[in-house]
Amino acid sequence: EGITPIIGDSYKVVDGGDGVRTVGSGVTLENNPERFKKYGINIADYPAGTTIPISIVDQIELEIMSDKRTYIENVMANNSIVLQEYQVDALISMMYNCGNINGFVENYKTYGNTQEFYNNWFFRNVRKGSKFEKGLTRRRNAEWALFHEGNYNYNR
Repeated sequence: EGITPIIGDSYKVVDGGDGVRTVGSGVTLENNPERFKKYGINIADYPAGTTIPISIVDQIELEIMSDKRTYIENVMANNSIVLQEYQVDALISMMYNCGNINGFVENYKTYGNTQEFYNNWFFRNVRKGSKFEKGLTRRRNAEWALFHEGNYNYNR
């Protein structure tokens, strides 16, 4: 879906206009200070425009995704829900982008893998009328296609 600019072997830190700095494919500095600290990076020293090595950012992203996978697998197991690997991947993407999968279990048990599920839960995190609506719609549609059909295509 895109990454922050690459300068040499590093990603550029960007501020989305709200004071929240991201790097790489959306790794938020403010949400991950301890992860960065493990690699000797104090996030206070990295304002927008500075760079962080790709190898560090990508490793942190893998750690974040792994933690989300474990969380989702535990939630599914605790609720006797069996999903395909690609469906878990779709939920990881959604959780990475939205911050949570609150309400998934109840809605999935109610609607299953149907259009009603999409309408009532999957599409909930689009900010209608905001400057992000078009991008969020594309992202939710791509995550839905992955969850529903096993096919990820962000350009739908």
